[in-house]
Amino acid sequence: MIEPLSIVINACAIVAISPRPSRELRPFRGKPLRARETAAKLGKVLLSKSAECTVRGPEGPVGVEIAPPKHLAPLNKDLMMSPTSSMLRPMAIALLCALILLPASSKPAAAQDFFSFLWSGGSRDVVAFSPKYSPRQVIVSFGDRKLYWIHKRGEAISYPIAVPRQQSRWAGVTRISQKRVNPSWTPTPTMRRENPKLPAYVPGGHPRNPLGVRALYLGSSLYRIHGTDAPWTIGTAVSKGCIRMYNEDVLDLYPRVPVGAKVTVTWKRFQ
Repeated sequence: MIEPLSIVINACAIVAISPRPSRELRPFRGKPLRARETAAKLGKVLLSKSAECTVRGPEGPVGVEIAPPKHLAPLNKDLMMSPTSSMLRPMAIALLCALILLPASSKPAAAQDFFSFLWSGGSRDVVAFSPKYSPRQVIVSFGDRKLYWIHKRGEAISYPIAVPRQQSRWAGVTRISQKRVNPSWTPTPTMRRENPKLPAYVPGGHPRNPLGVRALYLGSSLYRIHGTDAPWTIGTAVSKGCIRMYNEDVLDLYPRVPVGAKVTVTWKRFQ
């Protein structure tokens, strides 16, 4: 499904980066002025010599034909096209195609979709790691602001995280005591005192749940490795002690780590 907002964004981007179209100008001698082929990509929009615009949607072509007039007005042989006017036609065609396709979309663009695009996660990476650490354990480096899952000796999957703020710093060795899908969240009394506007309880699966879509509990403590409802905070020092991840990343980590897996939390840097 082609999203309307994506079409508009791509149209603007294409117009901004596209080179000036090549045009052939010659004095008017009784024949119409012809333009060389102009190609511009807008998703799967194809523009041909006759300015035919075919939008290829999920169900097949959604036809739009923009045919130029048979004859153009005579041009003075000394008249040359300005850089501004040379950009107007491809811009107009691209935006027209985008606007025509907007009503064909099955759902309207939402601001949430746009911001999801800006703050998307999934920035995990495979990195070399010290071979002294055995596989199938978690290393949380507050210094690197990364969580490492050692999946084989000498190599780990690295995930960006949000780390505790200065007054909530801690370190130690523990184990995964339990795992929860769409965990509910109850703020501690300390959190409620610091921010009286916090709700007393947020059910699992709620879009404003600070634990996100998955949680791995650390020993008998209140600390967890979990997702988030504020992905823009990943990489910063803002948490009350928990290890916060992108929802996309915690979904990847969750099935890899079994209950009982060793977790080392340290301020040591590895990268």
